[in-house]
Amino acid sequence: MKTKIEFRGVSKSYGEVQVLHDLNFSIEENEFFVLFGPAGAGKTTIMKLIAGLEFVSSGTILIDGKDATAIAPEKRKIRMAFENFTLYPHLTVFENLASPLRNNKYSKQEIKNRVQKTAQMLEIDPYLNRLPKQLSGGQKQRVSLGRALVMESGVYLLDEPLAHLDAKLRSELRSEFQNLKTSLRNSTVVYVTHDYTEAMSLGDRVCVIEDKKIVQIDTPQSIYNNPRNVSVARMFGQPEINILPMETDLHKKTVFNQLFEIPLAGTPLEAHLDLYGKPSVIFGCRPRDWEFSLEHGYFQDGFVQGEVVGFEIKNFRGIILSRLENGQYISVSCDEYSPVAPGSRIYLKPNPAAGYLFDADTEQNVSLGREM
Repeated sequence: MKTKIEFRGVSKSYGEVQVLHDLNFSIEENEFFVLFGPAGAGKTTIMKLIAGLEFVSSGTILIDGKDATAIAPEKRKIRMAFENFTLYPHLTVFENLASPLRNNKYSKQEIKNRVQKTAQMLEIDPYLNRLPKQLSGGQKQRVSLGRALVMESGVYLLDEPLAHLDAKLRSELRSEFQNLKTSLRNSTVVYVTHDYTEAMSLGDRVCVIEDKKIVQIDTPQSIYNNPRNVSVARMFGQPEINILPMETDLHKKTVFNQLFEIPLAGTPLEAHLDLYGKPSVIFGCRPRDWEFSLEHGYFQDGFVQGEVVGFEIKNFRGIILSRLENGQYISVSCDEYSPVAPGSRIYLKPNPAAGYLFDADTEQNVSLGREM
């Protein structure tokens, strides 16, 4: 594929404060590329560097193979939508959408055609004669997005376009973005979010950013199945992955602590344990990959007793939060109709074949590439 945007050794500082460090990555033409990470990771700064609203402290940014480092923003032919609503309160929806086109000297007929096309794509055509104050939050967000999309561009930068919406509206618009991706299939889209669900559902590839650096770039499924480190594993998945500090017994092919002894012989992790060879390790296992029983006295091989401290239903699945005897909390997924009551006993066991091994010192995944 043709590379649309490329960062080569890009760093950015404000005075003595460095906010991005030695970034090297490329975005392919017509790719929906998601920048994902916690607040303050540097996602928006990357967007501003691409748009030309900020300039690099060192390194080079290439757009269409040309050095864009010193190219003025208006000459980069990039459209950008920020998370905050950017609507003129005294103008109708039609005029808000038409404003960028008028500024670029489009004809009246072309303005009408483009506004209608964009409004239909975002399903806001019934509201073209309304003022922003007459719109809901979700409708305002669509209009704001439409102002970026109404002009055709090779690159669209969308900075947390769903951030200020409630959970229901975010879910609805996330679904609509799937359709929007089809409409934008001939453009490169760079999309910023701190919501892993958005990253998983929208991105062709996801770039995980943390502490000024790129941690991992891959498809959403690959990142979920093979997170680069403990932090990425925690960011991708709700409820969060369970993390257990363990000791290793290389002779018995097990990892263990004061409560668990987890056999790895015959699992995909066995070879990784042998190669790792250190006395301590971190074992990770997602809530969906635990066995459990609520039957009183269920002391079967490998099961550990805990106490149910919470239960919730999310996305038609139950989530049990339990506390073990050593004070550690473990989350497990279950049927939404499971007869769970806070204070009751629960017996838990991780599935070794579905687990991960992380270096006890660096927290890097030492089981990358294991079969799922």
